[in-house]
Amino acid sequence: MEIEDELTLASGFPQPSRQDWLDLVAKVLRGAPFETLESTTYDGITLEPLYTRSEAGGLVDPAGFPGAFPFSRGTRREARPSGVWEIRQAYRDPDPAAANHAITRDLRRGVTAVLLHLDGGFRGGVGPATTAGRRLSGVEGTLVSTVDDLDAVLAGVDLAAVAVAVDAGPQFVAAAGMLSDLWARRGVPPGEARGAFRADPLGTLATDGTLPVGLEDALDRAAALAARVAQAHPNVTAMAVDTAPYADGGAAEAQEIAFGVATGVEYLRRLVAAGLSIDDAAGQIEFALTSDCDFFLGIAKLRAARCVWAHVMEASGATADGQGMKLHVSTSARVMTRRDPWVNMLRSTVTCFSAALGGADSITVAPFDAAIGLPNGFARRIAANTQLILQEESNVGRVIDPAGGSWFVEELTEELVQQAWRRFQDVEAAGGMVQALCRGTVGAQLARTRAERSAHLATRRDRITGVSEFPNLAEEPVNRTVPDLASLRRRAAQTTSAVEVFLPDAASAAQVVDEVFAVAARGATVEQIASATSGEATTIDPVPFARLADPFEELRDASDEFLRAEGKRPAVFLANLGSAADHTARATFAKNLFEVGGIEVLGHEGCKGAGDCAEAFGASGARLAVLCSADPVYEELVEEVAPALKAAGAERLYLSGRPGDAAGRYEVAGVDEFVYHGVDVIDVLERAQAILGVR
Repeated sequence: MEIEDELTLASGFPQPSRQDWLDLVAKVLRGAPFETLESTTYDGITLEPLYTRSEAGGLVDPAGFPGAFPFSRGTRREARPSGVWEIRQAYRDPDPAAANHAITRDLRRGVTAVLLHLDGGFRGGVGPATTAGRRLSGVEGTLVSTVDDLDAVLAGVDLAAVAVAVDAGPQFVAAAGMLSDLWARRGVPPGEARGAFRADPLGTLATDGTLPVGLEDALDRAAALAARVAQAHPNVTAMAVDTAPYADGGAAEAQEIAFGVATGVEYLRRLVAAGLSIDDAAGQIEFALTSDCDFFLGIAKLRAARCVWAHVMEASGATADGQGMKLHVSTSARVMTRRDPWVNMLRSTVTCFSAALGGADSITVAPFDAAIGLPNGFARRIAANTQLILQEESNVGRVIDPAGGSWFVEELTEELVQQAWRRFQDVEAAGGMVQALCRGTVGAQLARTRAERSAHLATRRDRITGVSEFPNLAEEPVNRTVPDLASLRRRAAQTTSAVEVFLPDAASAAQVVDEVFAVAARGATVEQIASATSGEATTIDPVPFARLADPFEELRDASDEFLRAEGKRPAVFLANLGSAADHTARATFAKNLFEVGGIEVLGHEGCKGAGDCAEAFGASGARLAVLCSADPVYEELVEEVAPALKAAGAERLYLSGRPGDAAGRYEVAGVDEFVYHGVDVIDVLERAQAILGVR
């Protein structure tokens, strides 16, 4: 018996065409337009229900090879050793001792790199003994003032083996000087030190709306820092292009890429002007992008970002080795919720999986309680284990570009590349990212996208599980320990230093960096450094930070406050008409809708008539009522039941479902408002809460 070389299982069946598929789809749609199966991203990209070879122009491998231009498939020519990326956990506990405990424990549990956020006092260059320091010290980061403080935070950490990234906002030179000195203290050879100083003046300006010096000075100092790092620490990056301010301000994927690449180009120009070659300049920049819950868009965004940057670098004269993008990815803060925070574990899993498949070099997964307060040990462990499971058990890192070859992913990547490139060119044509930020162009573009997102969220076209859909009014709050900032500030205020910071008049950026490194090594405080290096501040309107769940959680917060004051939640009565088969679907919809606003739903098995319905409503003690049933029952009973409910005291009467041509008659009968799929839920619930005295 001969065995054929190739078994073709489909050989006996006719090959269907796209038209054959469209004919079958038309039968299912029953006259509805094909466009109902399409959707549109916030960048205006149309997502089709089916992608095949024909949409990709028949190309067998449209993305090329990994490790080759344009790098959409990744910058590596081979899979990562052991299939792993860097697990970079973030820390911002204000207590240095607590931060150290968390860092050392997490490193024993699989974390491979540290991202240390320094506190508001460090970022602001103020000490805890000052008025500003008493307000900022210990806020949103670890309370550090000197290199000795940093040494305490990283006590027990093998700095020759563990990469450390520091986020210090506008005081990036001071933080870099302290970490550099700490490496020297610990005997780490310059060539073995690994980490990131994350100097990002434009990102800081977008987030804070201010810099303590002129923007030109800040950019020049960042470039001088990069020049120093390029000579001393080959495995350290000085610059970061953090797109989180734009993503958390509402940016769509192509917008995030465009603003990030435009920022990278601004930095490239400064670094080359500071004496670095184009390849060395590119090597000093790490891109930090975000990943949210749109899984395929997340994968395509990272692939597209590498492609756009590669084209920029090619045009800039970089060699093949200098065209790749160093890519760090973190969970987008905008998708995290305070309500039902356990769902955030699933969100973080999706964002991490998307980042891994998109080819991130390092990933930071947000703990599930990140929007509530300081994460505890359990939350950090789950965040780290999410990455470890994907690495060790799912083995996603052992395959290069696992999503590559999917016609959908390839086409979506190409669409994002085209959109992002056009947006990037628009920024460049208008004068670059500096001008775009300072003139408000970035803010205006983000405001438009943010408004579109808000509209989609309000109508629940975009859904937030556990918040805008399927809320749980009985959920127990997740409480986190609030640190004793007053005590920490008193202790930190005892730190003093007699070091003098001396800068000559009109000191160059390189002189500023050299002096800061020198005095940081001698124990100068960040307050002393900031005082000597500050100048005329730069101020713009910051990009507003907005979590997607904010409007809904504000409604829930108002309901909780009402509960504390009144001993019960605001309530609405479901006037279910007819049989269970008649009213269940729309009653379920109404229950879900009103509970989104923290309004308790008082149910009823089914009213038999107007009198029965009015009596049940009166007994409920509610002030609002919702008619729930099927359209034929509405036709029969609404004009009888609505007046009875109004007479029984219903201050606002809703009808669940679209009324169609009967709207006028129902309104005359007493119906005040119709609720249905696609209604502005925020608008409906704000009015309801106002009537009930909740807001």
